[in-house]
Amino acid sequence: MKTICCFFSIFFAWQVNAQSGWFSNLQYKRHFPAEEEWELVKIKGTDSTLIMMKYYFLSDDTLYFREMPSEHIHKIAKSDLQETPNLLGKDYHFSRKSQNLNWSALQPKILLGLSAASLIGVAVDLAQPTPLLSNYQGYATIPVFFILEYFQAKKLDRFRNYYQMAEAQKFTKPEIQLNENKPAQNGSISANYLQNTPKESSNNITYDRYGAPQVSENLSMDLINGCHYEIEAYFFESDGSYYVSIKNQPGYYAVSKADVQTLNGNFNLKGDKEFYSKRNVLSKSKTAKALGIFYGVTGTVFWAATIGIISWNAKAAIYGGLGLGVLPATLIVNKANKKIQHYEIYQKALRLTC
Repeated sequence: MKTICCFFSIFFAWQVNAQSGWFSNLQYKRHFPAEEEWELVKIKGTDSTLIMMKYYFLSDDTLYFREMPSEHIHKIAKSDLQETPNLLGKDYHFSRKSQNLNWSALQPKILLGLSAASLIGVAVDLAQPTPLLSNYQGYATIPVFFILEYFQAKKLDRFRNYYQMAEAQKFTKPEIQLNENKPAQNGSISANYLQNTPKESSNNITYDRYGAPQVSENLSMDLINGCHYEIEAYFFESDGSYYVSIKNQPGYYAVSKADVQTLNGNFNLKGDKEFYSKRNVLSKSKTAKALGIFYGVTGTVFWAATIGIISWNAKAAIYGGLGLGVLPATLIVNKANKKIQHYEIYQKALRLTC
């Protein structure tokens, strides 16, 4: 039981770290593997080739992968490939299923909470003079079931996000010419092709809600009056306007959707926040932040004391208190901070004029 408590406590702490980007180096290696692991694929009926840096999944006979040199998520029909890569895996058929990303992101959190609650239930039962689990030992595997379901939901959440954001692979790359005088070693891609290919700097890498690295791409917008703006960062949409910062210009700007002709790049639009019609946004967010901090302190003490009384184990009490107190508090505070930041941008933003 002590081992199980320690495992789940460490797992919850790991989740906090991953959400905060502390494991960025580990995630970078996972999603940007070494050159020896890349796969070179030829496109049928053309002299074009592509490099699959990291293959993710198959959906409706379409492959989704991280492409080199752009390092973005791309997609290509299996029928367009001269040879099908190995280990395609199952076909997820995402087009036939609901693609509600809000529910997809919430589901892992629910399963994580259920795994914590079931673990506490097991711990409380084992502390009783006559545990029920002594007669129904199968119930002790419920926390394991929830944690396995959590990993599956987390993976599907990532895949659904990639399914919606993937760029269609263009057949414009020249065929890779291998250096015949000096063959590539260890199955690596020829350096002659890569040395002339610009690679994104690691300074342009940000991390999504999964802790996975996403390479920042150049964002820009063209207005109907002919003006073109290079966008430094896109923040959100509210009341029919995009809120952005512009390269080489201080401050924040609101751009009416009616004035925009085209958006270039992945702006990751997530719906209208409607700040104009909402009341007391700032005070409610600050209250939520204060409650999150309060729960982080009191919840940690409460759960640590509860688990300590049940298990009479100091380490289990510390790890359990941190896992059940700090993790929810971190999620609450992060969400409140983001809303506060967005509302302050909404208040300070200037109208963009050409």
